[in-house]
Amino acid sequence: MSEVWNRLSKLNVNDDKEKKGKFDYLSWADAWKSVQNNSDSASYTMDEDIVYPDTTREVRSTVTIDGVSHMMWLAVMDHNNRAIKNPDAAAINKSRMRCLVKTIAMHGIGLYIYAGEDLPDVDPAELLVIKNHLGDEKGSYDPQDFSKNLINLIATYTKIEATKTGEPVLPRQRMTFLRELLEQNQTSIDELSDAFKEQIDLNHVLRRQKRRRCWGHL
Repeated sequence: MSEVWNRLSKLNVNDDKEKKGKFDYLSWADAWKSVQNNSDSASYTMDEDIVYPDTTREVRSTVTIDGVSHMMWLAVMDHNNRAIKNPDAAAINKSRMRCLVKTIAMHGIGLYIYAGEDLPDVDPAELLVIKNHLGDEKGSYDPQDFSKNLINLIATYTKIEATKTGEPVLPRQRMTFLRELLEQNQTSIDELSDAFKEQIDLNHVLRRQKRRRCWGHL
């Protein structure tokens, strides 16, 4: 093992660690701060992306710390961990910064956070939180899983017959619980709605462009 690994793998970055749902993660800014604070020289490069025949893309980065270099790679993926075809600039940028953190972890910084699991494939900032009617977090999910889990939770609430203390729940009280449940999750529901609207708008633009190309060949 190198001296760099022995030194950096012992760093405790718990104060910089963030949590989103079930994921612990280290932001690229905090990861790079740890590099700068614990090395004499450090640099990184974003290597040339690889674009595959199906138009999906893989980003790569190289990090050199005190003369030791590591290179890692990461596919540009969507919420469901599927490679994106023709990814836009925002998706590519996010993947590059996540790849940078992954490469830094290969030097030892924050690697223990991901012991037993790969780096989170879902950007934690894009996860939607589900809460119960009291406002307690029940979990964080990507948009597709958010919808399924919220529907299941609503179905559970419609069948509540007694509280945890054994007191019976009347129909009017059950409706109050449901209303409070929806109120607690309104922010996530709005975010999900905005995401769907953006996708609908994009599909509309693509359809219009396709029609224009068809008319152009007539």
